[in-house]
Amino acid sequence: MPSSFLLIGIAWDQYEAMFGAEKAPEMITRVRAALARDEQSFKDVGLDYQYLDYAPGESMQRLEKVLQEKKFSGVCVGIGIRANAQFTTMFEALVNFVHEKSPKSKLLFNTSPDGTLEAAKRWFPEAGNAKK
Repeated sequence: MPSSFLLIGIAWDQYEAMFGAEKAPEMITRVRAALARDEQSFKDVGLDYQYLDYAPGESMQRLEKVLQEKKFSGVCVGIGIRANAQFTTMFEALVNFVHEKSPKSKLLFNTSPDGTLEAAKRWFPEAGNAKK
C-alpha cells in the first residue's frame, strides 16, 4: 500500500479577509493551480494525496472523520495557515488534534501550496523515487 498524505489548508472563504475582496479571486485561482500541481506530483511518484480546507473556529469533527477513514503516513499543515498570525490558534489546534488522533502520522510543513512533496521527502525516502 502506498504512503498516504493529507494537506490541511486554509478555507477558501478566508481569502477575502487575507487578501481583500479585489485580490481574493486571483489568489484562490493561483492556490488552486498550485494544489493541482501538488496533487499531480504525488501521483507521479505513486503516492496518495488528499486536500482538506479548514476555517478558524471550525470544529475538528470533519478532520476526525478523515483521520478515522484513512491512516496517513504524513499530515501537512499548509503555509497559508502557519504563515498568518491570525490563524495561530487554529494551527495549534490542528497540530495537537492530529498528534492526538493520528499519533503515527509524521507532521509535515510545506513552504508553498505546491511544495508538500518536498516536505514528504524529508521524512519518506519513497517520496523522492519517481514511478517508472
